Amino acid sequence: MFKENKINFILRKRHLSLSELSAQMGLPETEVAQILEKGKEEGDPSSLLPPFLQNERKVLWGCASVLVLVVAFFYLPVLENEFVNLDDTDTIMGNVQIRSLDWASLRWMFLSFKNGNWMPLTWLSFALNYRMGGLDPRIFHITNVFFHALNTVLVFLVCVRLMKRLPETETTGGAYRPKAFGLPIAFLTALLFGLHPIHVESVAWATERKDVLYASFYLGALWLYLGEPFPLGQKGFKSWACMGLYLLALMSKPMAITLPLVFLILDGWPLGRSGLGYMRLIREKAPSLFWPSEPFC
Repeated sequence: MFKENKINFILRKRHLSLSELSAQMGLPETEVAQILEKGKEEGDPSSLLPPFLQNERKVLWGCASVLVLVVAFFYLPVLENEFVNLDDTDTIMGNVQIRSLDWASLRWMFLSFKNGNWMPLTWLSFALNYRMGGLDPRIFHITNVFFHALNTVLVFLVCVRLMKRLPETETTGGAYRPKAFGLPIAFLTALLFGLHPIHVESVAWATERKDVLYASFYLGALWLYLGEPFPLGQKGFKSWACMGLYLLALMSKPMAITLPLVFLILDGWPLGRSGLGYMRLIREKAPSLFWPSEPFC
């Protein structure tokens, strides 16, 4: 599976130079050249796709744009909402700490455990909203809508990468047949995520900023983790980016502590890394599920 993923990546990125492909895949240039030559002989797998799906980047941009527009239109009425006389009173309207970005306020954001949560980035986002428009509820609500639309796109991109990890099928002639329904399934999944009523509270209630904010970093880390394979034991951008997004998610909502466990599940399926041994994979995300002791991702 790991070798097949490398071959698929090289064939999809054939526009890159031999040296770039060799560096990204950790393979000798001669081996990369052989894979490209074999790909020419067998034909480009993407040519088996319908014409409107052959330019993957344009399709992804188009789907993402539609998702953003649909979610924004669906949640447009929240701009007419006022603050809620529940947690909004204590969290936003009566919270003088978010009305400044001086040292005292920043110290409070990063060191306080108000309402039992440590969420400095969430407090910082409230402070930035206040700086933009004071206690105008529209500023706080439109920020929540923005993050939810972003999360919907990230769900779509994560699902696309998950679908690509499914086993390929073959035609009777032995030629590659790309997974024809992967993109529509990913789009419908993201659409359901974006419009499902279960998310209304997180988007329409200003205080629930922590939900939509941490989800952005959480989903971004998943998207990176499901990306193209890197040579085992090589620490690089992907490793540190995954860890950085994990820490940002933790600083938005404590629920992000589950992310390393999700990484571990993905190692088993669909990434197929279980052959490395789960103790090594656990150490990779340890100690205390907080900082990696081995190259991450």
